[in-house]
Amino acid sequence: MDMQDKGIAITIEDMPNDDLLFVAKNCGVEVAAALMLRLQGLSISIPRNALRKVIARYICENYNGNNIKQLAVDCRVSIRQVYAILQKNRRLSRSRRPLPGR
Repeated sequence: MDMQDKGIAITIEDMPNDDLLFVAKNCGVEVAAALMLRLQGLSISIPRNALRKVIARYICENYNGNNIKQLAVDCRVSIRQVYAILQKNRRLSRSRRPLPGR
């Protein structure tokens, strides 16, 4: 049953536990209500490095040869991490190149 479709409003006071109250305060009551209504009984864990691939892609796509510090600030990572991501990407792109004569 979709409570909101029935005209029953879910408010922050309706959050059943501290986790959903935290979600409501940080992401909005609508997000917390959607989780309550659609994912009952499900435990969710969000790893600290959940955005690792997204950050690496952003750095590789936006690196212009002269913006290491800005990328580090934008992505909230260290300059060393930016260099490591770029170095790893260079190694991967070299290993994916077709062999000469093929």
